[in-house]
Amino acid sequence: MSIVMETDLLFAHGAALGFCANLFHPEFNRTLLHRCAEEGLSGSWPLPLTDETTRENQAAVLDALDTPTEEYLSAIEADNTALFIGPVEPVPMWESVWRTRERLLYGDCTEEVRLAYAQAGFTTPDDIHEPEDHLSLELTFLAALLIRSGQILEDGRPDAAAGELETARAFHHLHTSLWAFDCLREIGRLAATPFYRGAADLCARTLFSLEALFGR
Repeated sequence: MSIVMETDLLFAHGAALGFCANLFHPEFNRTLLHRCAEEGLSGSWPLPLTDETTRENQAAVLDALDTPTEEYLSAIEADNTALFIGPVEPVPMWESVWRTRERLLYGDCTEEVRLAYAQAGFTTPDDIHEPEDHLSLELTFLAALLIRSGQILEDGRPDAAAGELETARAFHHLHTSLWAFDCLREIGRLAATPFYRGAADLCARTLFSLEALFGR
């Protein structure tokens, strides 16, 4: 296995993962939608768009951020409610629900994720009040590690940067890769708007690209 150590790629994956984390923030609303738009990714997605379907799904997300109409904003809000809140059974956004037979919150993997955060010196954002294994938090953690490794590499410390990147690779291998793709497929299947279908695809493609970076 050979992990790619290029500053631009590390920052690009960190930016893309952070953007995806915001798209699946547990309290996603119009304010957060505007924050996503202000991140500056709408003009140039940082990762290669490998096929026409990916380009179309990316456009569905970024176009909604660039020029959202009142009608489409309302549709996104309704889709968010249907997907993640109810009244029909929502898509579970926690690793433990996907990976435990009982499909309950706070499984062993939740504690493992919490420990991984602590060991890496990662503190969860103040505006997320969810178990540590929520998809948005796992993506935020991976983004932080990729950006940190890029910064360390820029400082001329390749061995330390490789250590940060190995932490990210191990976490993805032991946690995110084991459930996020299933979760994102379910979101894409049930989504009523191109926005959430595009968001699910864009996030999955970002994780596939991350695996290529890790040399899987």
